[in-house]
Amino acid sequence: DPVPYIDGIRINSPHYLTKIKLTSPGTHTFTLVVSQYEKQNTIHYTIRVNGQWKGHSAGGCGNFRDSYKNNPIYQFQLDKSGPLLIELRGPRQYSVGFEIVTVSTVGDPGSSGFQKKSSGDYRPNDVVNAIYTAASNVYSIEALLTLKCEFTAAEHIFQTATNHVQLISSMHIGVKDKEDPSFSYF
Repeated sequence: DPVPYIDGIRINSPHYLTKIKLTSPGTHTFTLVVSQYEKQNTIHYTIRVNGQWKGHSAGGCGNFRDSYKNNPIYQFQLDKSGPLLIELRGPRQYSVGFEIVTVSTVGDPGSSGFQKKSSGDYRPNDVVNAIYTAASNVYSIEALLTLKCEFTAAEHIFQTATNHVQLISSMHIGVKDKEDPSFSYF
């Protein structure tokens, strides 16, 4: 087996926190494995990605066709179907939203499959979130801002909860930083 990228201290606690700082631009792929020795509880976990709309990555909404594609995009794969909470945080003075798109299907998506969904109307709020029932597929999330501008400290949070008896579940997340090495993800 390969050596873990980050292998922290294990304690007798339901919580474990680790921070990954990326020093190089480009696409990075990580595997998060959540497990327990004996199934006692459903394990809920969160993957949080910090980034910013700045310069080239401040693509604006769909009205800006030339730059829209430059908005931050986060791609991840769900190995099992289940609930998925996506939350986008930004400064109150800007209206934000996101779209989630199915990039490829892993199996039969059944009734929980979808091609594209939106967080709805862009809202001038510091938090925009939506809960989906998602099939085991590869998804892409695009964080959107209604204006072309620069600001920092946007927080993109993905949360999933396992709802099935399983000792090990995993989620793969690949982060595309759109040519901006100043992004810091964890």
